Amino acid sequence: MRIKKIEKKTNSRSCTLRCFLALVTIVSSCYLFPEVNASTLVVGHRGGDASSAPENTLICITESFSKGVWGHEIDVRTTADGDLVLMHDGSVDRTTNGTGAVSALSTSYIRGLDAGSWKGSTFAGEVVPLLYEALVLIKSNGSRAYLDMKDGAASAVRSSVTAAVFDESKLTFLTFSDTQGIEFIAEFPEAETYRSLYGVPYGGSLTDTKLKRIRSIGVVGVTISRSHYSQPYLAAIHAAGLKVAIVGASVASVNLIEDYLSSGVEELWLDDITSNIADYNNGNGVLDVDLPFKIVGLNVNGSSNQVTIEWNNVRVAHYQVESSSDLKGWAILTSNVAAKSGNTSSYIHEGGTQSHFYRVVTVAE
Repeated sequence: MRIKKIEKKTNSRSCTLRCFLALVTIVSSCYLFPEVNASTLVVGHRGGDASSAPENTLICITESFSKGVWGHEIDVRTTADGDLVLMHDGSVDRTTNGTGAVSALSTSYIRGLDAGSWKGSTFAGEVVPLLYEALVLIKSNGSRAYLDMKDGAASAVRSSVTAAVFDESKLTFLTFSDTQGIEFIAEFPEAETYRSLYGVPYGGSLTDTKLKRIRSIGVVGVTISRSHYSQPYLAAIHAAGLKVAIVGASVASVNLIEDYLSSGVEELWLDDITSNIADYNNGNGVLDVDLPFKIVGLNVNGSSNQVTIEWNNVRVAHYQVESSSDLKGWAILTSNVAAKSGNTSSYIHEGGTQSHFYRVVTVAE
């Protein structure tokens, strides 16, 4: 999106700053800033719509096809025989009729378990899938596979991907350390690799420097829990050049969906992919809405030379603030405003505010 500058034309050089700022408000309310398209991708967590089908099973993946998902997040673990299977927990106890750690059990034992009855009698007899089988099924729908690598080497995953003839560019790996991330990036350079920050709040040990280091190794996105979502956290992730996926069972309200959309959340990994999001889903797993881009306020404190810009939470790649002493020679005061935390940014203008005018200009998206 490229937008023309807001032009101020006047025959009088005595126009006050108050008058000019009033004009900015009027212009903004007249919608010279067009609507900005915001979209968020819906990923079926633990297979698909795990709220209605047993998680990490083929029926869970299949059932979600018609509900509109962009992709399927599946949990990968290694059996005692070195095979890769779908299982979230370290043991089979919760989601099957068996018992024991996945890593200590043979593939044949795990494959003989009932992975569906715990969810309902209609799912009795569902087996624990091999990774290869899940990839073949996901490929049949043309959707994306998100592999939550609880364990398992990248080389072992390569064998399953090759056997399924799965397009590497449609893979996303969720990793849990720099070492694991580097391993999967090296093995699958055409795939996307994410880092799990689920359960990790912003602040404390998680600094902007750490987020930038995560990006520096080639990771392109992070996952966070819904309970830790905040505007400053989201802004810090985006400022580091990372995408964000919010993981949660469901979205609690329509207002929260609109907040996610307007704030630029890239993905939602949900167990429930129908409640509260159906009105936004285009049928292919994309929540899509047009939101008006508005400058809420542009205020200048003459005594401190502080310029404060407030905007709504629609995430635009760049827009800048310009200043002029005569309404002719406009100079960039600051740019990339959208990368700041929340929806307010403040700047000290060394040129002084008493004799300057200001305007906000969208540049590109």
